[in-house]
Amino acid sequence: MTKIVLLQACQKSGQSLASRQVNTRLKESRRRSVLKGLTWRCLATATTYLIALLWTGEVSTAGKIAFAEFFIKFGVYYLHERAWQWTPRSSKSDDSQAEQVA
Repeated sequence: MTKIVLLQACQKSGQSLASRQVNTRLKESRRRSVLKGLTWRCLATATTYLIALLWTGEVSTAGKIAFAEFFIKFGVYYLHERAWQWTPRSSKSDDSQAEQVA
């Protein structure tokens, strides 16, 4: 976004330029959300597998639990991450302004 367009958008929304730029920079791409989900799921699935193995003592059962858990929770995590992208982020200047009003 050019600075002029950004200034016009800020004037219309009543938002400061600094907070608008912070919010724009902090958006996460879908690719980053997917990569975060994959790396987290690998760690969490390994943990689930070990717990299931210790609990059941059966490699096959632990593997089935870990396999199902990986795909189900990966989908839930991705949807959760994308939902958070819809929520506005505030900057420190926004927080201090809110404190002054209260």
